[in-house]
Amino acid sequence: MINIQNKDFLLNSILEYCDDLITIKDVNLKYIACNKAFLKHIGAEKDSEIVGKSVYEVFSPINAEILTNKILDVINSGNTKTYVFKIDLQGKPRIVKQISSPIIKDGKVQWVLSISSDVTQEENLKLKLVEKISQLNTILEYLPINLYMKNAKGEYLLGTKYAKNFVENGVDVYSGINFDIEESKEQTLSEDSYVLTNKKPLCGEKTTKDSNGKTHWYKFHKVPILLSNNDVSGLITIIKNIDNEKILENRKSLFLATLSHDLKNPLLAQISSLDLFSKGTFGELNETQKEIIDLVLESSQYMRDMLYSLLKAFKDNHGSIKFERQYFDVYKLISKIIKEMNDLAVENNIKINFESTISDNNKMIYADEIQLRRVVGNILNNAISYGYKNTEINVKMWTQGPNLKISFENTSDIIPDDLKNIIFDKYVCGKNVTSGLGIGLGLYFCKKVLEAHEGNIHLETNGNHNKFVINLPMLDENTVTINEIVL
Repeated sequence: MINIQNKDFLLNSILEYCDDLITIKDVNLKYIACNKAFLKHIGAEKDSEIVGKSVYEVFSPINAEILTNKILDVINSGNTKTYVFKIDLQGKPRIVKQISSPIIKDGKVQWVLSISSDVTQEENLKLKLVEKISQLNTILEYLPINLYMKNAKGEYLLGTKYAKNFVENGVDVYSGINFDIEESKEQTLSEDSYVLTNKKPLCGEKTTKDSNGKTHWYKFHKVPILLSNNDVSGLITIIKNIDNEKILENRKSLFLATLSHDLKNPLLAQISSLDLFSKGTFGELNETQKEIIDLVLESSQYMRDMLYSLLKAFKDNHGSIKFERQYFDVYKLISKIIKEMNDLAVENNIKINFESTISDNNKMIYADEIQLRRVVGNILNNAISYGYKNTEINVKMWTQGPNLKISFENTSDIIPDDLKNIIFDKYVCGKNVTSGLGIGLGLYFCKKVLEAHEGNIHLETNGNHNKFVINLPMLDENTVTINEIVL
């Protein structure tokens, strides 16, 4: 325990250094002491300007009346009181929180000690928070999706207008579906348990059946609510019916499958005819003619293999493509693709440059040659189709550590930021393509194939220069882990 002999020294220290506004008034509402913080707030320099003066001599009549009512309340009740009120200080509206306590001597209140804090900023933040909460409630009321919050026990807390009916009764007002709540209950509990236990978000697609036994698709996203100590207090779920999206997706898949099938027969006839020409059945060819015929024949055979791969995916694997990996010379593959597409580039007055720094030891890679050929062909075709005329396309290949790098750079329109973020998504197609026939599957397919090879693709931009960069690990038959992709 500290023995304080000089109480005046302690009081003076408090009055000197405390940031709060401290005053002592007598029962006649005259100031007998104050600290520097109070002097600063009212624009005074010395306490002699305040001591002995009444509240009405220091403040404006309106402010003085507010303060007088508070002080008289403390004097009359003999109790400590806490107030929050507005006053003007130096012409500025401020919000003050004040704690006033009576000092009693001989059984009577002799003085009132007041400690005041300027809480203008805090109170304004509260008002803004209330406003934001009001806006959030409005959003929750009218947002046309099922968004809701549960506590850690799985109990419903709040959500959008019809979310509670969705959670408790299986009624999806937005899509007009009444689904079997008991059938989907186990899966929902499993999803919630994963989020709460692992403290990680969970998103995906799932199906549920309505009262007539019809299957419906839903897309969901669940996020844990974490406290400052990292404990989980609950989770937020956003779930939306995607039946229309699935119907559209199936129609597009069916169209692609039908198109692939219809192209097969004329392509086989073309290959047969080209093969006869190449063998000299219709007369001997000179060296240039044979080179061109063989190049077209090889491209047609590649197209045939690609169509077979697509048809097999749609027929047997519901949109998945199984890989057939083998060792092949990647340098020869890219050189061949550039040669095949050179005529298309020439038509657009575009020159294709190819530079490779990889050694002979790294030219043989273990991958699906047909699918990788599709990847390179897609990217190079885009570079030509979107490229400006009278420009160049630079294709470069090199190794970086255990990875093979291939870049394709052209000069074309600036790719806007909103497109950069989704350019590798399904059915996203850029503008100003010369053919006008793009459906937005090329780059999505490239990304899926490269990811299945444990690689990736990304876009780099610099003004009108757009560069797509492939990163492909140099795997072998002992390190491959993925053997198919689902489109």
